[in-house]
Amino acid sequence: MPMNTSGQEFFIQAIRLEYAAERAYRRLVDLVIAQGQLDSMEFFDQMAEYSRTHREAIMRQAGIGDLSAIALGGDCAGVGEVPRVDPSAPPAELNAAMELALAAERNGVAFYEAIARTADDPQLRTDAENFAAEERAHVLALERFMGLKPY
Repeated sequence: MPMNTSGQEFFIQAIRLEYAAERAYRRLVDLVIAQGQLDSMEFFDQMAEYSRTHREAIMRQAGIGDLSAIALGGDCAGVGEVPRVDPSAPPAELNAAMELALAAERNGVAFYEAIARTADDPQLRTDAENFAAEERAHVLALERFMGLKPY
């Protein structure tokens, strides 16, 4: 995003990112339930809740009371779609879905870091830095869950 990004544009994009992440995690919950992997369900449900509560906090901060005020496409914020639930799907589908969730979180980090580096407004830079820190924590949690990083 260019340096002249308004606070409202920033918040709308942040809401889109959080909405897309929440949807991805909700689909992962459905997928692991369908595959009988209930131990994974709690983790993905918690990640979905983090995205939902962060989205709602951003909406309050931006003065946006309702998601209908924002265009939330199926391929929201370049995140892509998480595979549909298929109870007979092989574990590879779950791995692919987790990779998409990880990509969504990394996309959020990159977006927020870019705004933090380029925004003219000091408050916008601070908000972006705070959001980036939160997203980095989500990336780390997902990487650890996927076994990509040790605890």
